[in-house]
Amino acid sequence: MARDAKAANTVEKTAPPAPTKDTLVRLEKSAYDAWKSKDARLWDSFLSDKFVGYGLSGKLDKASAPNEYSGDDCEIKSYALSDEQMRLLGERAALLTYKTTVDGTCGGQKMPANSWAASMYVWEGTEAPRARV
Repeated sequence: MARDAKAANTVEKTAPPAPTKDTLVRLEKSAYDAWKSKDARLWDSFLSDKFVGYGLSGKLDKASAPNEYSGDDCEIKSYALSDEQMRLLGERAALLTYKTTVDGTCGGQKMPANSWAASMYVWEGTEAPRARV
């Protein structure tokens, strides 16, 4: 019995903290801020090594995403996130969905004013959550 209690305490100490919607929304906004300010430095620590995403040039991995997401050919005046929803996908993953409102252009084309987006965050080891998809 004592051994079972000790094992349970070990699991509790090593389990990641439960994700919160506020935490994930803050992370997502940091990505939008980096896009708006053309800051490519964020992406190395923000994206998982297993990252898969899509952009104007098609499918992206962690190596190609910073070029796309640094916003070099974009002029973003403002953005807003709303209607954020979080769904847990187990102890170490969560899906964040939200509506975006963007005022800006990319590649000389006006961005759609409103769209819906989704990001999946995964806790890898004891690190903070990273964007996976």
